[in-house]
Amino acid sequence: MNRNEVQSFLIRRFITVIALASVAEYFLITFLNGTILPFAMRIYFGNNYLEGRVSILTILAAIFLSILCLILTLVGNILPGGASDAVHSLADNITSLMVRIFNGSGPDIRTPRITATSQTVFVLVVLVYVVLIVIPYLLAGFVYVRTVIRKMKEIEEAEHQRNLEYEKKRNLMISDIAHDIRTPVTTIAGYSQAIVSGKVPKEEVDDYLGAVMTKSQRLTELVNLLFDYVKLDSEGFTMDRKPLDICETVRECAVFAFDDIEKKGMELDVDIPEEPVMVSADKIHISRAVTNLITNAVKHNESGTKIGLLVEPLEKKVKITVADTGNEIPSELAENLFDPFVMGEKSRTTKNGTGLGLSIVKKTVDMHGGTIELTASSPEGYTKSFVITLDQN
Repeated sequence: MNRNEVQSFLIRRFITVIALASVAEYFLITFLNGTILPFAMRIYFGNNYLEGRVSILTILAAIFLSILCLILTLVGNILPGGASDAVHSLADNITSLMVRIFNGSGPDIRTPRITATSQTVFVLVVLVYVVLIVIPYLLAGFVYVRTVIRKMKEIEEAEHQRNLEYEKKRNLMISDIAHDIRTPVTTIAGYSQAIVSGKVPKEEVDDYLGAVMTKSQRLTELVNLLFDYVKLDSEGFTMDRKPLDICETVRECAVFAFDDIEKKGMELDVDIPEEPVMVSADKIHISRAVTNLITNAVKHNESGTKIGLLVEPLEKKVKITVADTGNEIPSELAENLFDPFVMGEKSRTTKNGTGLGLSIVKKTVDMHGGTIELTASSPEGYTKSFVITLDQN
């Protein structure tokens, strides 16, 4: 799960939790307004409440004065003698004032309707009212936090598993590459020693030198792949992107690979517009990416295979397609084909793969802001195709 997916999940869950809390609060307030609130209001406001003359400020004043009276009463019970009587008297005066202000009914205002007990009840009712209103959001916050924690644990576990799988593939690939490097080095050393020591007949020296050259080329290819992968993956590396005619660049890639295609008895079908199609790209790296796809088609298909190289300009994008009529790639391998160090046993038996080539292609295309995919909807007559999509300049 990438960053955008995590953000989307958290936003959706937050909206869901808040919506449920709001619905619960609505029904709770409806219930409280029909039961507890009228009871508390009648204690303090008498006819004023029944006649609808109670404002928010009035309610806040009642709460403040009630709490003040309760505090004074508690303090009066603690203080000794005259000080206690003075504090109790002040509390009684405030209570009488509250009767005058809030009750608004009855001719005998000296008889207070508000007592210490009623004040306590009123304050407790208000506190309960507030707490009950807040509870849905407290529960919503608790549920949301639990959800976030659980999701983060899932993401961490998935990331841990991916790292383990990555390490496993990397270690296997390092072992394979070490084997692939050791094999040509051993051959080169053995053949060179045989030639120098004079053990090779003169008529066979050219064959030995040809084998040395082939193994050297293979060794150079392996080292270059490793170098390219490390360079692209290094921090701070950027592409030298400039305006580029992608049609001309793809034609150059076709010319570069044409000899290998002919030598293996394959056919190349090119469909590239004559008009320039401009993109912003690093010519060296985008050329390597396209050439790598063509080279893969040559390496991993039999003689007689037809390779298609197409450039299709769209409204704001351009598609570069490398297709062939060879065997389809197994679905279990296709799913992770662009991951680094992916190379199944079938690929190992060919002795042509390193598991880095397509990963380098994908990383190159990604750094150009484009996409690459292995698609089943190939051009007519082809069995599979790799499609690079770039923005037009």
